[in-house]
Amino acid sequence: MNQDPPDLQRFISNQQLALLQCEPGDNPLTAIQRLEARLGPGQSVPLADRWQPVEDRHAFFQDLASDEMVQLTVFVNAAGMGKTIISHYLEYVLGSVFHQSAIRLEAEQIVEHIGELKTEVELITLLISQFEKMGVTVTPQELRFALRQRQLILIIDALDQVGKGSLLPFFEFMRTHPLWRQCQLIVTGRPPAINREWDQVFRPELRNWQFVRLEPFTQEQCAAYLQGRDDAVSRYEALSESVKQVLQVPRVLSYLRFVKAAEFAEIETAADVIGLALRKMIRDGLDKFPDLRLNLGDTDSDPVSEILQGLSTVAFVLTCEQLEYQGVLQPNFTQISSHDLPDFKQRLSILLGEKKVQPILNALGKLNVALRFDLLEAGSETLTEIQFQNRSLQEWLTAYYLANHARNADRQLLWEQNWIVEWDREPSQEYREVWQFFVDLKSRADFQLQNQPGFRKDNVWLETAELLFRPCFDARTGMFYDELPADVDRDAIAWQARRSSEFIYQVWFRLNAFCELEGTANEGLTNSQRALRGRAREIRDRWQGEFAAIADDSTIVDGWQGKARQEVARELQNDFVDFPAGEVWFGSKDWDQPPSRENIPQLVQKEWEENFTHAGDSEDELRAWLLDHYPGLKQLPPSKQKDYLEKYFIPMIRNEEEAWERLAAESSRSDERTADGANPLPVSPFSMQRRAVTNARFRLFNPAHGLRGDFDYQGVSGESDCPVLYIDWYTAWVYCQWCFWEDAPCRLPQEHEFEYAVKFGMPKDDQLTWDYWWSAEWGDEEKKYEQCHGNKAYKTGTVPADSRRASAGTKELDPTGKGVMDLLGNQLEWMGNDYCEMYAGQQTGPQVGVHPVSLMSCRGGAWDDGPFLLRTTRRLRSTASHHDYFVGFRILKTK
Repeated sequence: MNQDPPDLQRFISNQQLALLQCEPGDNPLTAIQRLEARLGPGQSVPLADRWQPVEDRHAFFQDLASDEMVQLTVFVNAAGMGKTIISHYLEYVLGSVFHQSAIRLEAEQIVEHIGELKTEVELITLLISQFEKMGVTVTPQELRFALRQRQLILIIDALDQVGKGSLLPFFEFMRTHPLWRQCQLIVTGRPPAINREWDQVFRPELRNWQFVRLEPFTQEQCAAYLQGRDDAVSRYEALSESVKQVLQVPRVLSYLRFVKAAEFAEIETAADVIGLALRKMIRDGLDKFPDLRLNLGDTDSDPVSEILQGLSTVAFVLTCEQLEYQGVLQPNFTQISSHDLPDFKQRLSILLGEKKVQPILNALGKLNVALRFDLLEAGSETLTEIQFQNRSLQEWLTAYYLANHARNADRQLLWEQNWIVEWDREPSQEYREVWQFFVDLKSRADFQLQNQPGFRKDNVWLETAELLFRPCFDARTGMFYDELPADVDRDAIAWQARRSSEFIYQVWFRLNAFCELEGTANEGLTNSQRALRGRAREIRDRWQGEFAAIADDSTIVDGWQGKARQEVARELQNDFVDFPAGEVWFGSKDWDQPPSRENIPQLVQKEWEENFTHAGDSEDELRAWLLDHYPGLKQLPPSKQKDYLEKYFIPMIRNEEEAWERLAAESSRSDERTADGANPLPVSPFSMQRRAVTNARFRLFNPAHGLRGDFDYQGVSGESDCPVLYIDWYTAWVYCQWCFWEDAPCRLPQEHEFEYAVKFGMPKDDQLTWDYWWSAEWGDEEKKYEQCHGNKAYKTGTVPADSRRASAGTKELDPTGKGVMDLLGNQLEWMGNDYCEMYAGQQTGPQVGVHPVSLMSCRGGAWDDGPFLLRTTRRLRSTASHHDYFVGFRILKTK
């Protein structure tokens, strides 16, 4: 059916596509799940090589329109990659170019109109109404005829905009109905949406779906997209290299087209792009309607800021309109229908005033028309429904409201709706981009150009940021620990906390900058700046005072959070071993040996020679043998276990030649050296904890850690005195700041400090040759696992610290004689420095408040590692946001 071509000005016709082409034994979900992960240099998405470029887009689209077989296709990638744009494009090209009956539906429409989908009539009625909106008249008979000819194509856009299982009745109907199972289906969605529906919709055993990834724009595409006809120089080349990485996302790039070239130097984040673009768009709209005003009286008569206040208020109220999907409340990033509009206006009136709501909506509708509907989805100037042009715009505007206009009642609503992003609470991830935009918004002082208005008011921004720093509270009453009556039995309280470590880290730099404002009223510091400084110090000091309050008995004898938690806190305070100043020979003498089979440790070679004897086993036999031979695999969450089997062990065992090459590469010591050969490295005195942070000690900070989420935490770290796991670098760093007493926080060790502790007491001549603190070689296998808890030890995950696993050198330092335990094995430990191939000594790590762009170092090996990974010099790394079943940390105090 012929249709009018869509608006293609935001779509580059040659955006690269990649088709997932799996091999036997591959799990396609593995390749999909990590598409939204933040990856550092040297890291890659699992099965990345299975995504093969689509060389001929026209031929690929022609295949989608083929009537020779039923095509089931999923277009997938992260937010803003162009999935909705391509769904419109496909509706056009499949209908008008390839002459199919193609119709696009939003996932929300299906949920709203046909719900459980019990009969064919419901679906046909919806499709006919959609065709009528396009000016096409069809009958039920014509639809069925198109089905039989395999010429009906349904395009389902934005699967991630509906809740888990919401579309299951629709997909079940399309899978089981004898006629409708012949319908060609195209679905778009982000990886989490595909993941949550995998078992019941996309699993290969159910139907044969193909998966297509929308690729980031190339530099050439970005440059062509940005360049205006009248531009004499390249707009793209005016941008910094860091910003160019952000611009590969089509949605972000589309906003940049509205930004003046002179403002390009200001752009550092996606928040800058959208903010500067919005200001330009609004100014252009006001040029057409110079008298347009919202009369809000709160923006110093700046009409652009006034429009932003109106838009952001609408966005905030819309986001607060929580929708229930499968029993879980989620923010409304879809729309307010005409039916619900009166109630929505009532809620708007609380913030804007009852008499102002309709005039404001009228003005925004008029502006929207002037901007060719780039702000709101609407068919005319009259807003009969409320829906922003895309989710990123609504998220940015919501963040803008929180940073400029939020009231205490608004913040309390955020707290009640639990907007705080926590990695192990899936519904909270819906608010991630709102918070990311919020922390990235700039004030006027942050911009280089004169007279550039800012996007945040510091005092309002700070009060909203305070939500991130709230302490533990009583789950029953919601009262914070320092607000409870003195006579409350604090040991009977079920303590809770909401700790968003990644965003605490990002906010920390700005919070401390406010705390350190210098001056008085007579020395250039205004009253508002002094108030800002005072409030920032209150927030910081309350947050950093919580640990000391837990351990304290001077005010409340049994501690502010009970006697049991007080005892744990005091144990932590008294669990340090002092290391004197000294020096360490860093790394290994064999760092320059090229990868080769000869350099693979004999134990590893012996292990894999046994593995290869099972290369001819059936899939089921091999899985069963691996689970028996590596019992630690049984303790992993099912998804992790599956990844290890399907991504590592089985492919390696099936291909011995490639396996030896990979094992040789894994056995390389090339990074076990210092920059420019500088050795030994000086070490300043420090105090190190005898054991890694335990579950009990970490739960002083976050009582729920390991007790929720869809993973088997008890299987890998079940006891309170086992090391805490599933810790990302942000959380380790934030915990150190929170463990504050005697006027100083704790910190993470630097790599040379860690190696100094592991090698302490080792003869200097042996420091570059001994792989373990007890000898150069691993030695008797069973005996050594008593000294180092690895994957042959108890075969069940981590164990509590034991002085048998501490070196004689650290025991001599320790008055208790226990020593520093589990520096090798039990848990991999985050370091305070970022990773570089040649270690440069006292490294400061990433700038606080800025996303680490490099990988962060970790040392020591874990409970599921073999001897080679448990060496004193083995250097590992990962992204700062990486959580896993073997990663924990240990804390230090500077002496």
